[in-house]
Amino acid sequence: QVKNYIQSGDYIQARVLLGYIEKDRLLPSRLKPLVAETQGFLFYKLKKYDSAAAYLVKTDYSLYKRMVRPRMYYLTGQLFALGGDSLQAVTYFAKAKSGALDPLLSIYSALAEASMKNTQRMQGNLTGTVSNKEDENKHMALLEKLAHRDKFRRYKDVIYYAQAAIALKNGDSTTGKTLLQSSIQAGKKITPPNDWQKSRTYFALAGLNYDENKFFNA
Repeated sequence: QVKNYIQSGDYIQARVLLGYIEKDRLLPSRLKPLVAETQGFLFYKLKKYDSAAAYLVKTDYSLYKRMVRPRMYYLTGQLFALGGDSLQAVTYFAKAKSGALDPLLSIYSALAEASMKNTQRMQGNLTGTVSNKEDENKHMALLEKLAHRDKFRRYKDVIYYAQAAIALKNGDSTTGKTLLQSSIQAGKKITPPNDWQKSRTYFALAGLNYDENKFFNA
């Protein structure tokens, strides 16, 4: 019933009902993680991401299936990141990376972890004077390392695309375009084809060509 209230946007009723449930001394211990997860969902809908993350960590991650658990870690990391807690975000992105059975989730978790570490440096939470450029080079190196692992072979198109995004962010359109073309070539060797990634890559290439006034290529 509580989730129905949340889905319908009746957040006041949802909070009142959850408040009663939390105070219920007869609430079975096995249901407390579910209540915490629902509280997290409510605060997410309210865009109070720090509170959502705080409730989500109260859930029992061990209750989730092996495939789902790393996704929950990743979700928790995202909520901490949105809430501005880069330290906790790094912790949960690292858990998602190490536990992921899906190689794609490993890639995104590794990139998110690296990004949060860079945020920590900018906030002064990590020692050292690593520049944004140096940190992005580390991201590129990490992706290159993943590209050569058999586990990530069928995700090379995604990896090249991510590298292209970093290059373009640095203003290097030549390298970015080369990596996007590498993504397309890698995609041709993947079975079944990753049509969603192919569309993203072609769209990015079209945008580059358009910006360079190469309208025919775009």
